[in-house]
Amino acid sequence: MLRGVQLLGRVSSGGADFVRQPVVLTFPPDLASVAGARAAVAELAKQWACSEDVTEDARVVISEFMSNGVLHARTQLEVVVGLLVDGALRIEVHDASSAPLLPPPEAEDFDATLLDEPRLDQREDDNPPAPPATGRGLLVVGALSTQWGWSLQPTGGKVVWAEVGDAAGQDPSKKAPNAGLPEPAMRTVRLIALPVRLLKASEDHFDDLFRELQMASLAVPPKDGQRRGVPATVSGATGGTGLPQAAAARLVPLAETVRSRFSPLRSPLRQAIWEAVHRGDRLVDVDLLVDAGLASTFALADQLVSESAQAASGGELLTEPPPAEVLAWRRWLRKEIYDQIAGRPPQACPFPVAPLPGGDGGPRSKTLGTARRRALTEVADVLAAAPLPYVAEVGGAPREEALSRGPGGTDDPVATRALQRTVGYLGATRAMICLLEDDNETIYFGASVGFSQPVTQYWSSFPLSADLPASECIRTGTALFFRTFAELDERYPIFLSTPAESDPCIACLPIAVNGQPPVMGCLTIGFGRARDFSSGDRSFLAQLVNELGSYIGEVRGQRAAAFAERRSLAVEEAQARVSAAATVEDALGEVVASIVPAIADAVWAHFLQDDGNFRGITSRHRDHTRDTVARQVLHEHELTARSASIVAECARTGQVRLLQHVSDAAMASAARGPRDLEMLKHLGVGSVGAVPVKAGDKVVAVVTVANDPGRFINEQEVEALKRLAAAAGDSISRLRT
Repeated sequence: MLRGVQLLGRVSSGGADFVRQPVVLTFPPDLASVAGARAAVAELAKQWACSEDVTEDARVVISEFMSNGVLHARTQLEVVVGLLVDGALRIEVHDASSAPLLPPPEAEDFDATLLDEPRLDQREDDNPPAPPATGRGLLVVGALSTQWGWSLQPTGGKVVWAEVGDAAGQDPSKKAPNAGLPEPAMRTVRLIALPVRLLKASEDHFDDLFRELQMASLAVPPKDGQRRGVPATVSGATGGTGLPQAAAARLVPLAETVRSRFSPLRSPLRQAIWEAVHRGDRLVDVDLLVDAGLASTFALADQLVSESAQAASGGELLTEPPPAEVLAWRRWLRKEIYDQIAGRPPQACPFPVAPLPGGDGGPRSKTLGTARRRALTEVADVLAAAPLPYVAEVGGAPREEALSRGPGGTDDPVATRALQRTVGYLGATRAMICLLEDDNETIYFGASVGFSQPVTQYWSSFPLSADLPASECIRTGTALFFRTFAELDERYPIFLSTPAESDPCIACLPIAVNGQPPVMGCLTIGFGRARDFSSGDRSFLAQLVNELGSYIGEVRGQRAAAFAERRSLAVEEAQARVSAAATVEDALGEVVASIVPAIADAVWAHFLQDDGNFRGITSRHRDHTRDTVARQVLHEHELTARSASIVAECARTGQVRLLQHVSDAAMASAARGPRDLEMLKHLGVGSVGAVPVKAGDKVVAVVTVANDPGRFINEQEVEALKRLAAAAGDSISRLRT
């Protein structure tokens, strides 16, 4: 038997025996080598009768290895490919760099500003900048390989290797854990109210670009001895599309890598487009299950867009850069995915379904007449007279009842009186407050004046992604003005077939504290006749809605402060009990008992054993009918140190981990079988958080909390959990000494 490492004179990390003589290929450190290695490995796999699945997995694995080598090692790369005695395809990549593989960094944090034109890098050479070193693609390698690893070599340099499938094709569900990294961490991302027009425009642009680059690749004739399909790098030569071969050699493999990595993301988005178009919807909600290391893919996509835009500006590509709004939408999408991976709650897309009507009405008047100033003062006085009855009585109320009694809700007499004054001042026929629920997805009909019962009942609640003026106003944070029936019906035809009032003119204004995000809701005012809105009108309405925003924000703030005070007191009492615990089990039990229902709807405590696996200690659920299921999950849902669960990830990193939206797909991915999945669904988990318990610097346990759908885990609750976990860690340290 031959060993690939013997051919190279190095020590293999695997020492594997081959049944086929390994093939050794040498590649220079440029992006064209990625495509060349991918094509070569696929051809060898086909010659050795590997299945299509194994061939495709091998293509992805070699792409990741070669991309890392080109971007980070930047030395000549030697690829060894062979078929092992157990039927697996073994791939090795050797380089001359002694730099170790880099761990995945935290997701980039940046501000996304709408419609900012991205600056195109001006470079004097054809070498693209290397994206930030990430190593996140190795998570993909771990998911596709039966085992993989890497090591530094005694003679210098390093080798990274993987074994993929077998010649007959392997069931992915039966793959053994890889020897490199734990199972890849997956995150559920909830995208709310995506405008189909922007989603489609973005996808169409990528398709056009990929298609043109593919044609450029086919137009490049292979040199003698070069594999067909591997672009030649001949400076100054051009292919049939006018794209120089040097540019094709750079862009074509980059586009192939981006398309391959984005495929799991694009497939559900394209399906959503198709379904929305056939339903006639202009907005769509999408759930994605994404790799937590998606940052590197976006970095490569940015590079592709920048490079192709330069080629288009020079007349080398026919595919023009996407419009500014599409670029802004992509930046928002990227930031939203990053934010949710980092544990922040989902936020609705702020882009309108279509260009907003009427503009902003020009410059607004900075000064108001005497009558308008007096009206604002009177409305402010009405709101300031609120006795704030909501703070004391909401604590134990059901969530829906608490919302209806909250500021601006249907039973808020103060907001109702303010609306009555507003309708009178404006000569309007009716007015209502619509408020966004805590889930960031649902709008409920709050205080109102002048609306009929059929309308209030029909629109008592509706999705933020609904194609309605209130939804769009809240999502975009933009005031909407419709002067006639024709303008309203043209933009929102839904009112032609649903209960609605006969107001030919409406104004819809976002409600926020001091006019700054986040938007809490909107004020909708109906007028009995068609009319226009002057700049003075718009200024007056903006200041009027600011008074409502200040009132709602103040009451919510006082209510949140009251909740925080109660929570802090409960945590202090629990800390004392935890500190006095006689056993590790008692300490974790006190933590669990103090969390439900003060902080979360459900909680589990797991102890980390010496073998790295978890032992369930105790659990609790606020709903006694689900408490039994919570205990079953504790004892029957197997958790190992190498699993992709949030508990294992928390234990490995020693950091708090949050999943603010848990989809059905995420549950199915986490479940160990049909019964396990049934239990998880019965619990009705909406958000999950895991907090490490440390004795000194070592993680000894993990406390996991969960909430029902629609309720997120906020920063104050995380801080309370950290305090309880710290008390438990101190107690465990004391008990062990």
